[in-house]
Amino acid sequence: MAECDAYFPDGKPETKALSWSGPTHTPYVTARETLIRSPSASAPSEDPRKGRGSAPEELRPPSESSSPSTAWAMEKQPDTKPVTPNQLKVEIKEIYSAAVKVEALCTERIAYYNSGNVNANGNGNDGQAGAVPSISDEEWHKLVGLHKATLHEFVDFFLAAQHPAISDSRAFRGICLKYNMLQRLWQRVQDLLDLMRRRLPASKEYMTGFVSLSFSLFTVLYEHASHFAPIWSECLGDVARFGMAVEAGCPEERAVWVGASRTWYLRTVDLDPGVGRLHHHCAILARPEPVGQLFHFTKSLCAAKPFAGARESIATLFEPVFAGQMAGRCRELDVAVAKVHGMVMRDHDDEAFGQAVDYYKSRLGESIAKDRLYCGSIGYCMAVANTASLLSYCSESNPIAQALGVEHEQITPFGFEATAISANRAFDRAIAINLVTLKTMLRHDDTSPLLPYLHVWLAFLYSLSQLPADGVPRRIFTAWPWKLLTLALDSASQAPPCALESGEPEFSLWEKGGLPLPEDYAMRGLVWADRYLPDGWFAGDTRDYDERVVEMEWMRRERGRRLTSQKMPHSPPPTPPPSTTHRAPARNNRAVTVHHSAVQALETPEPLGTFEDFARRKRYREDAAAQAERERKEWRRRGGKS
Repeated sequence: MAECDAYFPDGKPETKALSWSGPTHTPYVTARETLIRSPSASAPSEDPRKGRGSAPEELRPPSESSSPSTAWAMEKQPDTKPVTPNQLKVEIKEIYSAAVKVEALCTERIAYYNSGNVNANGNGNDGQAGAVPSISDEEWHKLVGLHKATLHEFVDFFLAAQHPAISDSRAFRGICLKYNMLQRLWQRVQDLLDLMRRRLPASKEYMTGFVSLSFSLFTVLYEHASHFAPIWSECLGDVARFGMAVEAGCPEERAVWVGASRTWYLRTVDLDPGVGRLHHHCAILARPEPVGQLFHFTKSLCAAKPFAGARESIATLFEPVFAGQMAGRCRELDVAVAKVHGMVMRDHDDEAFGQAVDYYKSRLGESIAKDRLYCGSIGYCMAVANTASLLSYCSESNPIAQALGVEHEQITPFGFEATAISANRAFDRAIAINLVTLKTMLRHDDTSPLLPYLHVWLAFLYSLSQLPADGVPRRIFTAWPWKLLTLALDSASQAPPCALESGEPEFSLWEKGGLPLPEDYAMRGLVWADRYLPDGWFAGDTRDYDERVVEMEWMRRERGRRLTSQKMPHSPPPTPPPSTTHRAPARNNRAVTVHHSAVQALETPEPLGTFEDFARRKRYREDAAAQAERERKEWRRRGGKS
């Protein structure tokens, strides 16, 4: 912070008196004001014909002037001196002093109004408990004006600190972070908007104006103080959500604010994709679409930086689903998807879960037969949710989540986290959901619209295959219909069989000029995705969200190339030594045509045991882990052949 101390060498500057007039700004000059008369045109006219009704010569067109020298002239821009660093330091200190002064007044007034000591006339209510506080129009006008002045001072501070005279951008960031300017700016905006929201509809007029002003100023900061672009874009999304509250009675206006908030949150996700809090915001705005909400909620839980609050907020999705309130408001498949995941999280009884899975299976098969394109459009959303269930939604009790290094907090537990038995039951149910989904999809002849789901799901398994052998239960690889899966990929990808036996080629579009697939963005930010997606893969994509989710022909071809490459698993990884597993499957066939024992796992799955048993056996597998890793590398070197 040495750079920022140069601007405040004596610590925070003392606040000035209220008579401070703020920084001196060059007044705006309009084009009309820059048009002046030439010296000859300003001289008095000698024309005797000019009477009362004739126009002065300085206002006549050039063709009617007495001489060409009286034509309109454009004044040159006056000479200006560049701002020196010392002058800029003084300016920043003055702006900060004024900002501190008005900020203190805002804090004082907001605390006073929140205390409830206000009556309908804006005066004290003499301590009458239980009185509903209200604020007069005069008080609203003063309060809004005070906050407007505060916002302008903060914006001036950020723009002055961003001045080109500050050659070192680290000094600018140091100033803002040292004095916590970003949080203080948003706190002033949020405090007033919260106060106004609680007093709707009486405050609607003032809240509408302040929302518009805040939105405009944060847009200016997003464009000109780009060092903190993720902060400004999230603030814009938050302000738009307050706009939704203002227009709650007008569906058309509210929809406009919903779209604005969603756009800015998605832009923030692009800037910082691993923050689960941002996906939680998107989940709230996805109502009333169950699959969209489930996608963002599970991504919020399984992001690189999980958001613990999503564990409680996801109840707003499941409660109307279990209450039957979603019937007729959305597709039956969407309700079925949300219901099976809700039963896993809440640890419902086996009979209810079995009925929910049967209903989900029938709705999925019916939707694939009747509306395959829709199933393809939500395929990667379902895949993200299903793979999250295999991680037990990043529960601390899940060994895969532990191997991935998921951050855990002291948070409200899910229903299945009560005991080790219920945690193990949740994992078994996650296997069942994924297995039913795969079998239902693969029984159809044309699986090309369903490739986004398979792409995300196989990318998840590929990421797990990069973990140490003793960190992942073997069943996560052996419980799937690998033979049926590879046959479906062969028919849908239009790739020759020999492509499966090539070395390990890079994906064709992971080169200069390539574009990410829609499901690449769906995987981006997940705790396991960095093991699959290359660094800098999204840097060159300038498409908006609505543009990049449109399905194109090149996307189908690219999926086929990725799914048939050795980047993706086409069979379980090589079996560790017999001491580490119950049995070793045969490995005398091609990697693409796995032994029949893998298919038999559909009917007779390998026993997993509780997570405690798995952790206890882990101690006895440490010596065999190194040998298993060497065997895996040798298997890959031979192209997946024995």
